[in-house]
Amino acid sequence: MINIVVVALFLLIGGVVWSRQRARAAPPRSEGRPALVTPGELVRSLDGRRSRGQRGLSDIQDPREAAALLMAMMAAGPGGATARQITCMVQESMTFFGFSEAGARALIDHAVWVCGGVSDPHRAVSQMTDLVQRAPALGAKEIVDLDGMLVAVSEAETSPDERQLQLLALFRRQAGLRV
Repeated sequence: MINIVVVALFLLIGGVVWSRQRARAAPPRSEGRPALVTPGELVRSLDGRRSRGQRGLSDIQDPREAAALLMAMMAAGPGGATARQITCMVQESMTFFGFSEAGARALIDHAVWVCGGVSDPHRAVSQMTDLVQRAPALGAKEIVDLDGMLVAVSEAETSPDERQLQLLALFRRQAGLRV
């Protein structure tokens, strides 16, 4: 009889220790927000969409992709994004999204490619801002961070031009930011 009690007690203690180890090893959830797909999964998804020629705005679901497109829209002037602007966008993606350099470059290359098919930049900025705002994984801090990213891209070459200022003002107005 005592053997059964000892075995049951041993199993109970082992179960408690095991469950605490699993809970400690689980990645933390930030403020109860749902997790985004990993950067690697996102890049694989973008590669698949690009190989199928899907460059429509309606195909964008991930707020990091929407943010990358907003940066690409900020950079896209006559002649497209410059090398300095692309480098800035890659750095911002590495810093704020946690991408590796290769992953950030793939994200930005995809965003620049999608941006090339955009006929109405104001509508695109409005649509992507709405997607970022509705993303449950993002909060007010991330929206402010995105504003800083857009400013950094707009200033990568020189002072922002009129087109960039208009797009930045549209983003800020729709996001409810006051500057």
